[in-house]
Amino acid sequence: MAISFWWLGHATTTQARVCVRTTTTGTVTVSCAGQSFTAAADTAVADGIVAIDVLGLEPGKSYPVTITDASAAVERGTLRTMPATGGKVAFISCDERTRPLDDLAQNIIAFGANALCHQGDYVYAAAALSGYNGETSPAITGSSTAANYATHWRQCMRKSDKRLLETAIPQYRMFDDHEFGGDNWDHTVTQAQSALNVAPGGTQAEVDASWWAARQAAAWYMAGNPASDAGTTAEKPSNAAGGTSVNQYPVAYYRNTVGDIEFFHIDCFSYRSPNAATDNASKTMLGANQKAWLKVRIAASTAKFKIIASGKTTYIATAGGTGDDWRRFSTERDELISFIQSTGLTGVVWMCGDPHSAFVVYDPARGHIAVTANPAGVDHIAQAAGYPQFVTWKQQGAAGGQTRLPAVFGLAEAAGDTLTLRLIDQYGAELWRGTVQAGTNVLTTA
Repeated sequence: MAISFWWLGHATTTQARVCVRTTTTGTVTVSCAGQSFTAAADTAVADGIVAIDVLGLEPGKSYPVTITDASAAVERGTLRTMPATGGKVAFISCDERTRPLDDLAQNIIAFGANALCHQGDYVYAAAALSGYNGETSPAITGSSTAANYATHWRQCMRKSDKRLLETAIPQYRMFDDHEFGGDNWDHTVTQAQSALNVAPGGTQAEVDASWWAARQAAAWYMAGNPASDAGTTAEKPSNAAGGTSVNQYPVAYYRNTVGDIEFFHIDCFSYRSPNAATDNASKTMLGANQKAWLKVRIAASTAKFKIIASGKTTYIATAGGTGDDWRRFSTERDELISFIQSTGLTGVVWMCGDPHSAFVVYDPARGHIAVTANPAGVDHIAQAAGYPQFVTWKQQGAAGGQTRLPAVFGLAEAAGDTLTLRLIDQYGAELWRGTVQAGTNVLTTA
């Protein structure tokens, strides 16, 4: 009986969250700065995870912390609060369980990130994995339970690079398709069958049940995220079964401030239309409620710099488009880009994930900037020669197949009136750098 692991969650200038997974039911205590904060853990609820907020702290500081569970197991570490100005936010995605990258983690820490955004494909829950990090996970099928998915999460959480990162920097998470067991998830029977989430002949109700099993486990491991804004409302995706409860699509999107940066972490999966639907005004990646929230909140933001953290890329650096990007949702993408331009919003950057390739998009006519920082722990795809629409830089891979290049993370750093954007590999080498001045949506590169 013990503490399995713990991680740093949402932090502000005056408080910091500690998330603890324990194997003992009872009180978990976090002691910090002469105070103690507690929560009741139940191993039968939320996989034994509790989130505890430590209050009364000061901006931009580190604090020693001691964590004790009901078995008297003890862990020690350090809390961090957010700076009042400036700020650095790192971004990664596509980091599966079997490729530990301690050097990537060490460089994210060494570059001084105040927060780390995981943009999905964190677990790659699909195949069984025997005896890995003290766990044996079952293969994901249509009969998989939330507890089955949680086993995959625990295997990932126990990676050495995760333990380095997650006890050093406040973590912010969003899911993507591989938290649900397969590629290009869109709530359809066809796609769920191709991903083995439902057997041949499966029904929409079975797809919805498979989604809900994975979604519950994701919620347990996203306990470190800030609460969604008051008034945000869940909705069902267009092809969910009539008898499926809207409660199976809870709000996961949120916003947070790190110094002079406000980031908006959007959910590209809960409410999306089928990939094959006609690309018109009724097709949506975000759903009506989330899209309305994003427009209202980004328009009201007073931050110098505003980052939309999207698990999907707005444009692509390769031919085609699979649904793992906004290309098949271009009507909605263009609506959002036009809204930002027509509203006069400035300092807006999209940080994107998922395609297993690092690249930069810039449309100067509309002031649209998108930086794709990925992958963090899987092979790169082959990058075709040439530069598709608005792609101004891309990391080259070997032609003809997957390539094991160094892993990549993104870093957005605010200093004064300048936002510096960087793509950095696992060895600390800078691959690309650009800047945006406050009051503009102009990307300048060296």
